[in-house]
Amino acid sequence: GKILGHCVGGYGESHCKGKSIFFIRHTDAPDLPFFTLQLNTKTGKVLQNRGKKNCERTLEVRAFEEQWLAAIVAPWIQKKTKAAKPAAV
Repeated sequence: GKILGHCVGGYGESHCKGKSIFFIRHTDAPDLPFFTLQLNTKTGKVLQNRGKKNCERTLEVRAFEEQWLAAIVAPWIQKKTKAAKPAAV
């Protein structure tokens, strides 16, 4: 949060209680924060995704987010949903 100049540091307690915060980084600078994404892990919906000083997503970040949601998050949510449903009798 300090490096990006936004309030992600205030989400620590929520994160410890199961709320999901993801950090988007460039592959050529993996130790440097780039964007912070908050995900509703029940629905797979992005609640917020902010960069330096709360800037909006760039087209590059939006494209990455869409690919990540489709390839990783959606299948994970579907698997969780199927596992949570009781077997038919």
